[in-house]
Amino acid sequence: MASIMTNTSAMTALQTLRRVTGDLETTQDRISTGLKVNNAKDNAAYWSIATTMKADVAGFKAVKESLELGSGTTNTASVASKNIVENLQTLKARVIAGQTNGVDKSLIQNDVDQLVKLIKGAAADASFNGDNLLRVSYSNDGTAKDKDVSILASLSRSDSTVDPSYIEFQRQDMRVESIVGKATIEQQINSVKDVKASVGFNVGEAGETFIDGQNLGLGEVSFSFTTEKVITTTNVNGPNVEIAPTNVSVKVDLSNIVFDTDRANTEKRIADRINYAIADAVYKAIDAKLTASITDATDLAAAKTAILGVAPVENDAGQTDTVLASQTTPAYAAATIDAKTTALGPTVSFGDGTNVGTGTGADATVGKVGTMYMTVGAGYTDTASFTSQVSNLWVTSKESDAFGGLADLTQIDVVNNSSKSLEVINSLLDKAIAKSTVIGSIESRVSVQNDFVSKLTDAMNKGIGALVDADMNEESSRLQALQVQQQLAIQALSIANQGPQNILSLFR
Repeated sequence: MASIMTNTSAMTALQTLRRVTGDLETTQDRISTGLKVNNAKDNAAYWSIATTMKADVAGFKAVKESLELGSGTTNTASVASKNIVENLQTLKARVIAGQTNGVDKSLIQNDVDQLVKLIKGAAADASFNGDNLLRVSYSNDGTAKDKDVSILASLSRSDSTVDPSYIEFQRQDMRVESIVGKATIEQQINSVKDVKASVGFNVGEAGETFIDGQNLGLGEVSFSFTTEKVITTTNVNGPNVEIAPTNVSVKVDLSNIVFDTDRANTEKRIADRINYAIADAVYKAIDAKLTASITDATDLAAAKTAILGVAPVENDAGQTDTVLASQTTPAYAAATIDAKTTALGPTVSFGDGTNVGTGTGADATVGKVGTMYMTVGAGYTDTASFTSQVSNLWVTSKESDAFGGLADLTQIDVVNNSSKSLEVINSLLDKAIAKSTVIGSIESRVSVQNDFVSKLTDAMNKGIGALVDADMNEESSRLQALQVQQQLAIQALSIANQGPQNILSLFR
Protein backbone atom coordinates (compact mmCIF):
# COMPACT_ATOMS: atom_id res chain seq x y z
CA MET A 1 0.00 0.00 0.00
CA ALA A 2 1.35 3.41 -0.94
CA SER A 3 0.67 6.14 1.66
CA ILE A 4 1.71 9.74 2.00
CA MET A 5 0.78 9.73 5.71
CA THR A 6 3.03 6.90 6.82
CA ASN A 7 6.36 6.25 5.13
CA THR A 8 7.18 2.81 6.46
CA SER A 9 10.35 2.51 4.42
CA ALA A 10 11.68 5.82 5.74
CA MET A 11 10.89 4.76 9.33
CA THR A 12 12.77 1.50 8.88
CA ALA A 13 15.70 3.21 7.26
CA LEU A 14 15.82 5.83 10.04
CA GLN A 15 15.82 3.19 12.78
CA THR A 16 18.67 1.41 11.04
CA LEU A 17 20.61 4.66 10.73
CA ARG A 18 20.06 5.45 14.41
CA ARG A 19 21.31 2.00 15.48
CA VAL A 20 24.35 2.16 13.25
CA THR A 21 25.13 5.70 14.42
CA GLY A 22 24.83 4.61 18.08
CA ASP A 23 27.14 1.63 17.51
CA LEU A 24 29.55 3.91 15.69
CA GLU A 25 29.56 6.36 18.60
CA THR A 26 30.23 3.50 21.04
CA THR A 27 33.12 2.24 18.93
CA GLN A 28 34.58 5.69 18.58
CA ASP A 29 34.34 6.15 22.35
CA ARG A 30 36.18 2.88 22.94
CA ILE A 31 38.88 3.86 20.46
CA SER A 32 39.36 7.30 22.04
CA THR A 33 39.38 6.02 25.68
CA GLY A 34 40.85 2.57 25.12
CA LEU A 35 38.11 1.14 27.36
CA LYS A 36 35.21 -1.04 26.52
CA VAL A 37 33.77 -0.42 30.03
CA ASN A 38 34.18 3.26 30.77
CA ASN A 39 31.27 3.73 33.17
CA ALA A 40 28.59 1.76 34.94
CA LYS A 41 26.13 1.84 32.00
CA ASP A 42 28.64 0.02 29.79
CA ASN A 43 28.71 -3.02 32.12
CA ALA A 44 27.69 -2.45 35.73
CA ALA A 45 29.26 -5.64 37.11
CA TYR A 46 32.61 -5.24 35.38
CA TRP A 47 32.75 -1.51 36.14
CA SER A 48 32.14 -2.19 39.86
CA ILE A 49 34.83 -4.87 40.02
CA ALA A 50 37.33 -2.78 38.07
CA THR A 51 36.73 0.34 40.15
CA THR A 52 37.26 -1.60 43.40
CA MET A 53 40.40 -3.22 42.07
CA LYS A 54 41.76 0.14 40.89
CA ALA A 55 41.35 1.43 44.45
CA ASP A 56 43.30 -1.60 45.69
CA VAL A 57 46.04 -0.94 43.15
CA ALA A 58 46.30 2.64 44.42
CA GLY A 59 46.62 1.23 47.93
CA PHE A 60 49.38 -1.12 46.84
CA LYS A 61 51.25 1.83 45.36
CA ALA A 62 51.26 3.33 48.87
CA VAL A 63 52.43 -0.04 50.21
CA LYS A 64 55.27 -0.08 47.71
CA GLU A 65 56.31 3.42 48.77
CA SER A 66 56.34 2.22 52.38
CA LEU A 67 58.46 -0.77 51.41
CA GLU A 68 60.85 1.45 49.46
CA LEU A 69 61.29 3.62 52.55
CA GLY A 70 61.72 0.52 54.71
CA SER A 71 64.24 -0.85 52.23
CA GLY A 72 66.32 2.30 52.50
CA THR A 73 66.21 2.15 56.30
CA THR A 74 67.11 -1.55 56.54
CA ASN A 75 69.81 -1.26 53.86
CA THR A 76 71.46 1.57 55.80
CA ALA A 77 71.30 -0.38 59.08
CA SER A 78 72.61 -3.51 57.36
CA VAL A 79 75.64 -1.72 55.93
CA ALA A 80 76.40 -0.17 59.33
CA SER A 81 75.95 -3.44 61.25
CA LYS A 82 78.22 -5.27 58.81
CA ASN A 83 80.86 -2.58 59.29
CA ILE A 84 80.52 -2.92 63.05
CA VAL A 85 81.02 -6.69 62.91
CA GLU A 86 84.10 -6.29 60.70
CA ASN A 87 85.61 -3.74 63.09
CA LEU A 88 84.84 -5.99 66.05
CA GLN A 89 86.69 -8.83 64.34
CA THR A 90 89.69 -6.55 63.91
CA LEU A 91 89.30 -5.40 67.52
CA LYS A 92 89.31 -9.00 68.72
CA ALA A 93 92.60 -9.60 66.90
CA ARG A 94 94.11 -6.58 68.67
CA VAL A 95 92.92 -7.81 72.07
CA ILE A 96 94.38 -11.25 71.38
CA ALA A 97 97.69 -9.60 70.51
CA GLY A 98 97.49 -7.81 73.85
CA GLN A 99 97.57 -11.11 75.72
CA THR A 100 101.23 -11.62 74.79
CA ASN A 101 103.89 -10.61 77.27
CA GLY A 102 106.65 -8.38 75.99
CA VAL A 103 104.53 -6.33 73.56
CA ASP A 104 103.81 -2.65 74.02
CA LYS A 105 100.22 -2.92 75.19
CA SER A 106 99.75 0.83 75.23
CA LEU A 107 100.21 0.94 71.45
CA ILE A 108 97.71 -1.88 71.03
CA GLN A 109 95.30 -0.01 73.28
CA ASN A 110 95.56 3.03 71.00
CA ASP A 111 94.38 0.87 68.08
CA VAL A 112 91.61 -0.52 70.26
CA ASP A 113 90.42 2.96 71.20
CA GLN A 114 90.31 4.05 67.54
CA LEU A 115 88.33 0.95 66.53
CA VAL A 116 85.85 1.61 69.34
CA LYS A 117 85.37 5.13 67.98
CA LEU A 118 84.76 3.73 64.48
CA ILE A 119 82.16 1.31 65.83
CA LYS A 120 80.49 4.07 67.81
CA GLY A 121 80.35 6.27 64.71
CA ALA A 122 78.92 3.51 62.53
CA ALA A 123 76.08 2.87 64.98
CA ALA A 124 75.32 6.59 65.27
CA ASP A 125 75.40 7.19 61.50
CA ALA A 126 73.03 4.34 60.55
CA SER A 127 70.12 6.74 60.10
CA PHE A 128 67.83 6.95 57.05
CA ASN A 129 65.23 9.72 57.00
CA GLY A 130 65.82 10.20 60.72
CA ASP A 131 65.17 6.55 61.59
CA ASN A 132 68.03 4.48 63.05
CA LEU A 133 67.40 0.75 63.49
CA LEU A 134 70.61 0.45 65.55
CA ARG A 135 69.43 2.80 68.29
CA VAL A 136 66.71 2.22 70.90
CA SER A 137 65.18 4.80 73.25
CA TYR A 138 64.26 3.83 76.80
CA SER A 139 61.91 4.93 79.53
CA ASN A 140 63.07 5.82 83.04
CA ASP A 141 62.45 2.30 84.28
CA GLY A 142 64.75 0.89 81.61
CA THR A 143 62.03 -0.47 79.33
CA ALA A 144 62.30 0.24 75.61
CA LYS A 145 59.99 2.93 74.22
CA ASP A 146 60.46 2.46 70.47
CA LYS A 147 62.04 -0.96 70.05
CA ASP A 148 59.21 -2.33 67.91
CA VAL A 149 59.20 -1.38 64.21
CA SER A 150 56.39 -1.95 61.69
CA ILE A 151 56.67 -1.57 57.92
CA LEU A 152 53.42 -1.61 55.90
CA ALA A 153 53.83 -4.69 53.71
CA SER A 154 50.50 -5.60 52.10
CA LEU A 155 46.72 -5.17 51.95
CA SER A 156 44.23 -8.01 52.26
CA ARG A 157 40.63 -7.58 51.04
CA SER A 158 37.94 -9.44 52.95
CA ASP A 159 34.32 -8.85 51.91
CA SER A 160 33.93 -5.07 52.18
CA THR A 161 37.01 -4.40 54.35
CA VAL A 162 40.70 -4.05 53.61
CA ASP A 163 43.14 -5.18 56.30
CA PRO A 164 46.78 -3.99 56.28
CA SER A 165 49.60 -6.37 57.17
CA TYR A 166 53.04 -5.42 58.42
CA ILE A 167 56.62 -6.61 58.58
CA GLU A 168 57.24 -6.39 62.32
CA PHE A 169 60.62 -6.61 64.02
CA GLN A 170 62.68 -4.98 66.75
CA ARG A 171 65.47 -2.44 66.59
CA GLN A 172 68.87 -3.88 67.38
CA ASP A 173 70.67 -1.54 69.75
CA MET A 174 74.34 -1.39 68.74
CA ARG A 175 75.25 1.93 70.33
CA VAL A 176 78.54 2.27 72.16
CA GLU A 177 77.28 4.41 75.02
CA SER A 178 78.00 3.78 78.67
CA ILE A 179 78.08 5.41 82.10
CA VAL A 180 80.94 3.06 83.00
CA GLY A 181 84.53 3.84 82.01
CA LYS A 182 87.59 1.62 81.73
CA ALA A 183 88.51 -0.35 84.82
CA THR A 184 92.06 0.35 86.03
CA ILE A 185 93.56 -2.57 87.91
CA GLU A 186 96.83 -2.94 89.74
CA GLN A 187 97.24 -6.68 90.05
CA GLN A 188 99.66 -6.76 92.99
CA ILE A 189 99.77 -4.11 95.67
CA ASN A 190 101.18 -4.02 99.17
CA SER A 191 99.23 -3.12 102.26
CA VAL A 192 100.53 0.44 102.47
CA LYS A 193 99.08 1.37 99.11
CA ASP A 194 95.35 1.45 99.45
CA VAL A 195 94.06 1.79 95.92
CA LYS A 196 94.06 -1.50 94.02
CA ALA A 197 91.43 -0.98 91.36
CA SER A 198 89.06 1.68 90.09
CA VAL A 199 86.36 2.21 87.51
CA GLY A 200 84.57 5.40 86.50
CA PHE A 201 80.80 5.88 86.72
CA ASN A 202 79.18 8.83 84.96
CA VAL A 203 76.09 8.84 87.15
CA GLY A 204 75.78 12.63 87.31
CA GLU A 205 73.16 14.60 89.16
CA ALA A 206 69.38 14.52 88.84
CA GLY A 207 68.29 16.16 85.60
CA GLU A 208 71.73 15.80 84.05
CA THR A 209 72.47 12.16 83.34
CA PHE A 210 69.51 10.65 85.18
CA ILE A 211 66.30 11.59 86.90
CA ASP A 212 64.85 10.22 90.14
CA GLY A 213 63.68 6.65 89.81
CA GLN A 214 65.48 6.00 86.52
CA ASN A 215 67.11 2.61 86.19
CA LEU A 216 70.88 3.01 85.76
CA GLY A 217 71.12 0.23 83.21
CA LEU A 218 73.83 -1.60 85.13
CA GLY A 219 74.09 -5.35 84.98
CA GLU A 220 76.54 -7.42 86.99
CA VAL A 221 79.80 -6.23 88.49
CA SER A 222 82.35 -9.03 88.78
CA PHE A 223 85.93 -9.24 90.02
CA SER A 224 88.37 -11.44 91.92
CA PHE A 225 90.66 -10.65 94.84
CA THR A 226 92.80 -12.30 97.50
CA THR A 227 92.08 -12.14 101.21
CA GLU A 228 94.65 -11.41 103.90
CA LYS A 229 96.71 -14.23 105.37
CA VAL A 230 95.19 -15.13 108.76
CA ILE A 231 97.09 -16.52 111.77
CA THR A 232 94.83 -17.65 114.62
CA THR A 233 95.88 -16.99 118.22
CA THR A 234 92.98 -18.65 120.01
CA ASN A 235 93.68 -22.35 119.47
CA VAL A 236 94.75 -23.30 123.04
CA ASN A 237 94.97 -27.03 122.34
CA GLY A 238 97.62 -26.82 119.61
CA PRO A 239 99.78 -24.54 117.47
CA ASN A 240 98.34 -21.51 115.85
CA VAL A 241 96.56 -22.11 112.52
CA GLU A 242 97.63 -20.16 109.47
CA ILE A 243 95.09 -19.47 106.72
CA ALA A 244 96.91 -18.56 103.51
CA PRO A 245 95.63 -15.74 101.27
CA THR A 246 92.47 -17.00 99.62
CA ASN A 247 91.25 -16.16 96.12
CA VAL A 248 87.63 -15.04 96.12
CA SER A 249 85.39 -14.30 93.12
CA VAL A 250 82.48 -11.93 93.54
CA LYS A 251 79.50 -11.20 91.30
CA VAL A 252 77.01 -8.51 92.30
CA ASP A 253 73.71 -7.89 90.53
CA LEU A 254 73.12 -4.15 90.08
CA SER A 255 70.32 -4.47 87.53
CA ASN A 256 67.62 -2.98 89.74
CA ILE A 257 69.66 -0.05 91.09
CA VAL A 258 67.87 3.21 90.26
CA PHE A 259 68.95 6.83 90.54
CA ASP A 260 68.04 7.83 94.09
CA THR A 261 67.77 11.53 95.01
CA ASP A 262 71.28 12.57 93.92
CA ARG A 263 74.61 11.21 92.65
CA ALA A 264 76.19 10.70 96.07
CA ASN A 265 73.21 8.79 97.45
CA THR A 266 73.02 6.61 94.35
CA GLU A 267 76.75 5.86 94.52
CA LYS A 268 76.38 4.92 98.16
CA ARG A 269 73.66 2.42 97.23
CA ILE A 270 76.02 0.82 94.71
CA ALA A 271 78.97 0.79 97.14
CA ASP A 272 76.90 -0.68 100.02
CA ARG A 273 75.66 -3.45 97.77
CA ILE A 274 79.14 -4.39 96.54
CA ASN A 275 80.70 -4.13 100.00
CA TYR A 276 78.13 -6.49 101.41
CA ALA A 277 78.90 -9.00 98.64
CA ILE A 278 82.65 -8.70 99.31
CA ALA A 279 82.22 -9.15 103.05
CA ASP A 280 79.84 -12.06 102.60
CA ALA A 281 82.26 -13.82 100.21
CA VAL A 282 85.25 -13.22 102.52
CA TYR A 283 83.37 -14.42 105.59
CA LYS A 284 82.22 -17.63 103.89
CA ALA A 285 85.65 -18.40 102.38
CA ILE A 286 87.63 -17.95 105.61
CA ASP A 287 84.89 -19.50 107.74
CA ALA A 288 85.14 -22.63 105.60
CA LYS A 289 88.92 -22.77 105.97
CA LEU A 290 88.75 -22.21 109.74
CA THR A 291 86.17 -24.97 110.06
CA ALA A 292 88.41 -27.33 108.07
CA SER A 293 91.52 -26.42 110.11
CA ILE A 294 90.24 -26.32 113.73
CA THR A 295 88.59 -29.39 115.13
CA ASP A 296 87.85 -28.19 118.66
CA ALA A 297 84.42 -26.55 118.71
CA THR A 298 85.34 -24.06 121.44
CA ASP A 299 88.54 -23.03 119.69
CA LEU A 300 86.70 -22.79 116.37
CA ALA A 301 84.04 -20.50 117.82
CA ALA A 302 86.70 -18.34 119.47
CA ALA A 303 88.72 -18.15 116.23
CA LYS A 304 85.66 -17.13 114.20
CA THR A 305 84.82 -14.42 116.71
CA ALA A 306 88.37 -13.12 116.85
CA ILE A 307 89.09 -13.26 113.12
CA LEU A 308 85.70 -12.67 111.46
CA GLY A 309 83.51 -11.02 114.06
CA VAL A 310 79.82 -11.51 113.16
CA ALA A 311 78.44 -12.54 109.79
CA PRO A 312 77.41 -9.70 107.46
CA VAL A 313 73.73 -8.77 107.50
CA GLU A 314 71.91 -7.46 104.42
CA ASN A 315 70.77 -4.37 106.29
CA ASP A 316 69.70 -3.35 109.75
CA ALA A 317 66.36 -5.11 109.31
CA GLY A 318 67.94 -8.29 107.93
CA GLN A 319 65.98 -7.95 104.71
CA THR A 320 66.67 -9.75 101.48
CA ASP A 321 69.26 -8.78 98.91
CA THR A 322 66.56 -7.80 96.40
CA VAL A 323 64.84 -5.54 98.90
CA LEU A 324 68.14 -3.88 99.74
CA ALA A 325 68.63 -2.86 96.12
CA SER A 326 65.08 -1.69 95.52
CA GLN A 327 64.48 0.34 98.69
CA THR A 328 64.34 4.11 98.47
CA THR A 329 65.25 6.81 100.97
CA PRO A 330 64.50 7.05 103.83
CA ALA A 331 63.56 3.36 104.27
CA TYR A 332 66.93 2.22 102.92
CA ALA A 333 69.46 1.00 105.47
CA ALA A 334 73.01 -0.02 104.58
CA ALA A 335 74.27 -3.54 105.15
CA THR A 336 75.80 -4.31 108.55
CA ILE A 337 79.39 -5.52 108.18
CA ASP A 338 81.80 -6.28 111.01
CA ALA A 339 85.03 -4.28 110.83
CA LYS A 340 87.02 -7.50 111.30
CA THR A 341 85.60 -8.99 108.13
CA THR A 342 86.04 -5.72 106.26
CA ALA A 343 89.76 -5.73 107.12
CA LEU A 344 90.29 -9.04 105.31
CA GLY A 345 89.37 -7.85 101.83
CA PRO A 346 88.99 -4.73 99.71
CA THR A 347 86.45 -2.03 100.44
CA VAL A 348 84.55 -0.14 97.77
CA SER A 349 83.95 3.60 97.93
CA PHE A 350 83.25 6.41 95.47
CA GLY A 351 85.67 9.29 95.18
CA ASP A 352 84.67 12.70 96.47
CA GLY A 353 87.72 14.65 95.32
CA THR A 354 89.87 13.90 98.38
CA ASN A 355 93.01 11.79 98.62
CA VAL A 356 92.12 8.11 98.91
CA GLY A 357 95.71 6.80 99.04
CA THR A 358 97.90 6.37 102.12
CA GLY A 359 101.12 6.50 100.11
CA THR A 360 102.96 9.51 98.77
CA GLY A 361 103.97 10.61 95.29
CA ALA A 362 102.94 8.01 92.72
CA ASP A 363 101.23 6.01 95.46
CA ALA A 364 98.87 8.85 96.36
CA THR A 365 95.62 8.75 94.41
CA VAL A 366 93.03 11.49 94.38
CA GLY A 367 89.52 10.14 94.53
CA LYS A 368 87.85 11.52 91.43
CA VAL A 369 84.16 12.27 91.71
CA GLY A 370 82.18 9.55 89.96
CA THR A 371 84.93 6.92 90.26
CA MET A 372 84.56 3.73 92.29
CA TYR A 373 87.70 2.65 94.13
CA MET A 374 88.68 -0.61 95.76
CA THR A 375 91.00 -0.04 98.73
CA VAL A 376 92.81 -2.41 101.07
CA GLY A 377 91.08 -2.83 104.39
CA ALA A 378 92.73 -1.43 107.52
CA GLY A 379 94.09 -3.59 110.32
CA TYR A 380 95.89 -6.41 108.55
CA THR A 381 97.48 -9.01 110.79
CA ASP A 382 100.47 -9.57 108.53
CA THR A 383 101.19 -6.14 107.05
CA ALA A 384 104.82 -6.97 106.39
CA SER A 385 104.25 -9.71 103.84
CA PHE A 386 100.68 -9.31 102.65
CA THR A 387 100.10 -8.40 99.02
CA SER A 388 96.64 -8.14 97.56
CA GLN A 389 95.51 -8.99 94.05
CA VAL A 390 92.45 -7.69 92.23
CA SER A 391 91.68 -8.98 88.74
CA ASN A 392 88.99 -9.10 86.09
CA LEU A 393 87.05 -6.08 87.32
CA TRP A 394 84.11 -5.58 84.97
CA VAL A 395 80.68 -3.96 85.03
CA THR A 396 78.24 -5.51 82.57
CA SER A 397 75.35 -3.56 81.12
CA LYS A 398 71.77 -3.72 80.01
CA GLU A 399 70.48 -1.94 76.92
CA SER A 400 68.99 1.21 78.39
CA ASP A 401 69.23 4.98 78.47
CA ALA A 402 72.62 4.61 80.14
CA PHE A 403 73.92 1.82 77.92
CA GLY A 404 73.81 0.90 74.27
CA GLY A 405 73.90 -2.68 73.05
CA LEU A 406 77.71 -2.63 72.70
CA ALA A 407 78.42 -0.36 75.66
CA ASP A 408 80.87 -2.82 77.20
CA LEU A 409 83.33 -1.87 74.44
CA THR A 410 84.12 1.23 76.48
CA GLN A 411 85.77 -0.97 79.11
CA ILE A 412 88.08 -2.90 76.76
CA ASP A 413 91.56 -2.35 78.20
CA VAL A 414 94.45 -4.62 77.19
CA VAL A 415 96.84 -2.74 79.50
CA ASN A 416 95.04 -3.26 82.80
CA ASN A 417 92.49 -5.98 82.08
CA SER A 418 93.57 -8.00 79.06
CA SER A 419 92.13 -11.40 80.04
CA LYS A 420 88.68 -10.04 80.89
CA SER A 421 88.76 -7.86 77.76
CA LEU A 422 89.28 -10.95 75.60
CA GLU A 423 86.41 -12.73 77.32
CA VAL A 424 84.11 -9.76 76.78
CA ILE A 425 85.09 -9.07 73.15
CA ASN A 426 84.16 -12.63 72.24
CA SER A 427 80.75 -12.13 73.82
CA LEU A 428 80.27 -8.74 72.14
CA LEU A 429 81.24 -10.11 68.73
CA ASP A 430 78.68 -12.90 69.07
CA LYS A 431 76.12 -10.33 70.18
CA ALA A 432 76.86 -8.03 67.24
CA ILE A 433 76.71 -10.91 64.75
CA ALA A 434 73.30 -11.93 66.13
CA LYS A 435 72.00 -8.36 65.86
CA SER A 436 73.42 -7.95 62.36
CA THR A 437 71.78 -11.23 61.34
CA VAL A 438 68.40 -9.88 62.43
CA ILE A 439 68.89 -6.70 60.41
CA GLY A 440 70.03 -8.71 57.38
CA SER A 441 67.00 -10.98 57.60
CA ILE A 442 64.65 -8.01 57.72
CA GLU A 443 66.48 -6.38 54.81
CA SER A 444 65.98 -9.53 52.74
CA ARG A 445 62.33 -9.84 53.74
CA VAL A 446 61.58 -6.22 52.80
CA SER A 447 63.29 -6.71 49.44
CA VAL A 448 61.35 -9.91 48.70
CA GLN A 449 58.06 -8.30 49.77
CA ASN A 450 58.77 -5.24 47.62
CA ASP A 451 59.32 -7.46 44.58
CA PHE A 452 56.15 -9.42 45.37
CA VAL A 453 54.05 -6.26 45.67
CA SER A 454 55.35 -5.09 42.28
CA LYS A 455 54.40 -8.37 40.65
CA LEU A 456 51.06 -8.45 42.45
CA THR A 457 50.25 -4.92 41.26
CA ASP A 458 51.11 -5.90 37.68
CA ALA A 459 48.86 -8.94 37.93
CA MET A 460 45.97 -6.87 39.27
CA ASN A 461 46.40 -4.29 36.50
CA LYS A 462 46.38 -7.12 33.96
CA GLY A 463 43.16 -8.48 35.44
CA ILE A 464 41.52 -5.06 35.40
CA GLY A 465 42.58 -4.62 31.76
CA ALA A 466 41.00 -7.92 30.79
CA LEU A 467 37.70 -6.70 32.23
CA VAL A 468 37.51 -3.15 30.87
CA ASP A 469 40.13 -2.57 28.15
CA ALA A 470 38.97 -2.41 24.53
CA ASP A 471 40.45 -4.73 21.90
CA MET A 472 41.77 -2.16 19.47
CA ASN A 473 42.14 -4.66 16.62
CA GLU A 474 38.50 -5.59 16.95
CA GLU A 475 37.37 -2.00 17.38
CA SER A 476 39.32 -0.89 14.29
CA SER A 477 37.63 -3.50 12.11
CA ARG A 478 34.26 -2.71 13.67
CA LEU A 479 34.74 1.00 12.99
CA GLN A 480 35.26 0.44 9.31
CA ALA A 481 32.23 -1.86 9.06
CA LEU A 482 30.02 0.60 10.90
CA GLN A 483 31.14 3.48 8.71
CA VAL A 484 30.08 1.49 5.62
CA GLN A 485 26.78 0.56 7.33
CA GLN A 486 26.18 4.23 8.13
CA GLN A 487 26.70 5.24 4.50
CA LEU A 488 24.32 2.51 3.32
CA ALA A 489 21.71 3.51 5.92
CA ILE A 490 21.88 7.12 4.77
CA GLN A 491 21.46 6.00 1.15
CA ALA A 492 18.49 3.79 2.11
CA LEU A 493 16.87 6.66 4.03
CA SER A 494 17.36 8.93 1.01
CA ILE A 495 15.62 6.41 -1.25
CA ALA A 496 12.81 5.94 1.26
CA ASN A 497 12.26 9.69 1.49
CA GLN A 498 11.70 9.82 -2.30
CA GLY A 499 8.60 7.54 -2.02
CA PRO A 500 6.00 10.38 -1.59
CA GLN A 501 7.42 12.11 -4.63
CA ASN A 502 6.79 8.95 -6.64
CA ILE A 503 3.11 8.95 -5.47
CA LEU A 504 2.72 12.56 -6.68
CA SER A 505 3.66 11.50 -10.20
CA LEU A 506 0.64 9.17 -10.29
CA PHE A 507 -1.68 12.23 -10.19
CA ARG A 508 -0.14 14.13 -13.03
